[in-house]
Amino acid sequence: MDEEYEGNVEATGEDSSIEPAESRRPFRTLLDVGLIRTTTDNHTLIEDQPEKYQTHFSEYIKRRIDEDGLEEMYKKVHAAIRANPTLKKSEKQPPKDHKR
Repeated sequence: MDEEYEGNVEATGEDSSIEPAESRRPFRTLLDVGLIRTTTDNHTLIEDQPEKYQTHFSEYIKRRIDEDGLEEMYKKVHAAIRANPTLKKSEKQPPKDHKR
C-alpha cells in the first residue's frame, strides 16, 4: 500500500485527502487529542507547577528535547519511517505486573 499511496510528504497540520486508487482504498486516520487543550495554555505548567512539569516531561528533559526540538524530532522519525516502513518487533520485555 505504501507504493500505491504516497501520503503526506510534509507534515504541515493541514487537512489532506487521498483519492482511492483502482485496486485498494486508502485507510483513514484522525488524531484524537482527547480533552487536553492544544494551545499555549499548556506552557503555563512550567511557571505555575514546575514540579509537575518536571515529572510529566522527565523523559523529554533527560533527552534534552524541548518544544522547539519536537518538530525536528518528528521530521526525522517520519523520514526514517518513509525510508524503511517495515515494522520491527520491539526488543523490550513486557512488564511483569501492571501498575494499576
